[in-house]
Amino acid sequence: MNTYSKLKCVFASLATEKAVLILLFAISVAINLLLANEIVQSRNLVQLLRANRKLTVGETAPILRTHDEKGQETLVDLSGGQFPTLLYLHSASCYWCEKNTVNLRELALQAPGKYQLITLLMEPATKASNLVSFPNTQNLFDPAVESKISFDLSATPTTILFSPEGKVEKIWKGAYQGERKIDIEKTLGIQLPGLAQGISQ
Repeated sequence: MNTYSKLKCVFASLATEKAVLILLFAISVAINLLLANEIVQSRNLVQLLRANRKLTVGETAPILRTHDEKGQETLVDLSGGQFPTLLYLHSASCYWCEKNTVNLRELALQAPGKYQLITLLMEPATKASNLVSFPNTQNLFDPAVESKISFDLSATPTTILFSPEGKVEKIWKGAYQGERKIDIEKTLGIQLPGLAQGISQ
């Protein structure tokens, strides 16, 4: 094979490689665009479901899908109990949850004969390195996506009071201070100490 033929083969090979690279790049761009579109659509769907299925006062709660400390799925039926149920939503990295811990302790200590207390951490138990466990309390973790949507589990801390029949009676969003603290004390017939001092962000 002469020099001209060799050069011709080299250029042909380079052209083929370049075409393959261009094709692969185009496929990669197309896949990324499709994934981005799916993410946007998923977010929009979650927002739509949350807007349409948000649990409100007077509604009966569906089954709450969560996990126990070992990561096993735990289903909670909030109806049919002897006492009302108090669901306390918190997060491992929540500043106001930390300041509200003293109030949570009092909720637990004053629960017997008044309500059953369930604490629900937004994250798995493995993320709760400094989790404090209180008596008279069922500790659950990592709610399923469908429960996050149907119960509107987002802001922390959030406290939801359910009747023994499973109907929503009260929803308190935020730490226990001011009018919110007074309303909780009046509704539950308890006394709360207020927020912890000396905790900085």
